[in-house]
Amino acid sequence: MIADSAHVGISDRYIPNVMYPGDIIVYTVVDMLKTGDYIQVLQLTDIKELAVEHVEVTKISMIDGAVSVEDPLSGSTYSVTKRNVIDKVVKVITAFSQEWEHVFYEFKDRRWLLKTLKKNLDLYNTFYSNQRQIVSVIERRLSKVKEETR
Repeated sequence: MIADSAHVGISDRYIPNVMYPGDIIVYTVVDMLKTGDYIQVLQLTDIKELAVEHVEVTKISMIDGAVSVEDPLSGSTYSVTKRNVIDKVVKVITAFSQEWEHVFYEFKDRRWLLKTLKKNLDLYNTFYSNQRQIVSVIERRLSKVKEETR
């Protein structure tokens, strides 16, 4: 029997203590959650659009299964129903590590990665100018992609 129990994604954003743009993220379906897990949840935005957010689990209700979470970017806390939990992060493969090179080789879309890194660099230079560490990581990754595409 084959079961669809996990998927892999390439991060298009920075999430503190979890991922930078370009990292490969391995997700799994949620059987059990614990405090400290990073999960993806489906949320309705203020303008009534659906959004997928990465949040950290802070508490799980034994009564109704509600999951209390914290948004690592804003620090805001809220509660989501278990049915709005899409999956959880089980592994992050750092961009340009040996393991990343092996997996990303199959993806091959360097243009997408270049565009994503540029978008994040613009975002962090414009709105988060005090985040020099994040900017420098993104700049190094952008430089590496440019080198490889020559």
